[in-house]
Amino acid sequence: MVPDVVLTDFCQETFQGLLEVDSREKADLMDTARVFLETQGQIAETAKRLFVHRNTVAYRLTKFEQLTRCSLRDPGDSLRFRLAFLAEKLR
Repeated sequence: MVPDVVLTDFCQETFQGLLEVDSREKADLMDTARVFLETQGQIAETAKRLFVHRNTVAYRLTKFEQLTRCSLRDPGDSLRFRLAFLAEKLR
């Protein structure tokens, strides 16, 4: 089992760029990125699951990637965020 402090540090480091936005926007960006990863990068399916327009998904993903300075389409970055989202559930 991974110590809580390690999970907390990993999540804080991974999502650090999102500290620049308010809590509501942060939640929207994180939900969008999480669902995007769950749907294997399908923007239309992400929009359907979140009940938003596909342009909204594209906008949120762009903003998420700008703030975190990562690409959700990059395998390494994608893995990091998948692990961080799982770690968030465990904390």
